[in-house]
Amino acid sequence: MFYLCLCLFIVSMAAYRLTRRRIFCLAGVCSGLATSGCLLLLVKEESVSCRGPGQCRHLASLSYQTLRKNEFSFKVNHPHIRSVDINYLPSNSPNEDRYSFGGLPESSAGLFAVIDGHRSFHCAEFLRQNLLKHVTQTLREGGVVSGSLNIHRDGDTLLDAGGTESLQLPDNSDKVPSLLRKSFLDLDKNISDGGLEAVELVKKGHSIRSNEGIFAKLAQALSGACALFAMINPQTIYVASTGDCRAVLGKKAGSGWEPVALSKDQNVHNEEEVNRVKSAHPGEEDTVIRESRLLGGLMPFRAFGDTEYKWPEESLSHVHFVLGDYKTPPYLTAEPVVTSYPSTGGQFLILGTDGLWERMKEQDIIDVVGRHYDKEGNKDKTSSKTFGLWSSKEKTCCEESVNSATELLWESLGGSDRSVKQLLEIPAGMSRMYRDDITIIVIHFK
Repeated sequence: MFYLCLCLFIVSMAAYRLTRRRIFCLAGVCSGLATSGCLLLLVKEESVSCRGPGQCRHLASLSYQTLRKNEFSFKVNHPHIRSVDINYLPSNSPNEDRYSFGGLPESSAGLFAVIDGHRSFHCAEFLRQNLLKHVTQTLREGGVVSGSLNIHRDGDTLLDAGGTESLQLPDNSDKVPSLLRKSFLDLDKNISDGGLEAVELVKKGHSIRSNEGIFAKLAQALSGACALFAMINPQTIYVASTGDCRAVLGKKAGSGWEPVALSKDQNVHNEEEVNRVKSAHPGEEDTVIRESRLLGGLMPFRAFGDTEYKWPEESLSHVHFVLGDYKTPPYLTAEPVVTSYPSTGGQFLILGTDGLWERMKEQDIIDVVGRHYDKEGNKDKTSSKTFGLWSSKEKTCCEESVNSATELLWESLGGSDRSVKQLLEIPAGMSRMYRDDITIIVIHFK
């Protein structure tokens, strides 16, 4: 038996060196349990990550195919955007993340948003349906845009007839940042006002549970969401961020890749945000941020909804408990931090909810997408069907069909068939302990 185990160990090590796959069944082999099955696993278990042409074996794994379930890719008739890859992976059930995008052939801008809901999906879903339309309307009223925009939202048809707006953006408009801030604040006010209307009905004796309209408005107002919006025209990328989603540009730097952050998390790790919150509530410096959270409860310092941090105590008390040390509301704002960057300054832009950035460093994320540019020479070999501005890719094989967002999901879950499989098998009620919902949009430039 000893010699059998020794021989099996030597064979296993040889297989490991040849295939760069890990050994998981050695103990079972040496104990004489299911020897043939474990030998099979030694050969077939866990493929390496894709590092270039001919090294994409992980694309055929069942775990990778599971990650592809929600992927979506399309080309764009745009002077600067070449194509877009999208994917998402829920952890919560139901999923609290959302995304949306929009554009039109004659338009000079593409609009994209990733949305990270918390304490239920209701606020995030409201933003999915309304954020791009409201931003476009505000830009139009500000004299910045004209034309028409078709908005696609995940789960809807490719061209949503109900989302036709006006859009034709002149480059470098100095009005854009202030208009983006206004649009976010106005939309959040709509959420809050709807919730306060519901509070008044509750005060008059109406039941929350038996009235769907009251429940919907309160659910949108009392749940919350972080939102990251990007508008790309031929000259400028505008990013508006409320919360802790991120936008990072991938820029070629010598033989490697450099991440350029276009947003900054608005939480306790952002010194400017900490100072802003404390200065807005003099005398409460010791209580307004507790245990790295706003009033000890909320991690992001800016968000849509979350009206338990915004409403007057008298209104809040009718539908929700009041937090301790709740003295001078509002403590929370949806006003975004707006940044801009030249559109020609990078090769691709990654928008992601915090579930991605919690699991990977920015440099590693940029490298995952950048390595396909390095190995494939930035060639787009996929065929496509065109639908106005957007077109959907018809996937072919291996290197020609890699969705960058799916690659990032794969790497964020460990980059191996075994690690991805283990994380995917954790049921929804427990998976949040190990990973958050993840939504990714990768925008490839020409």
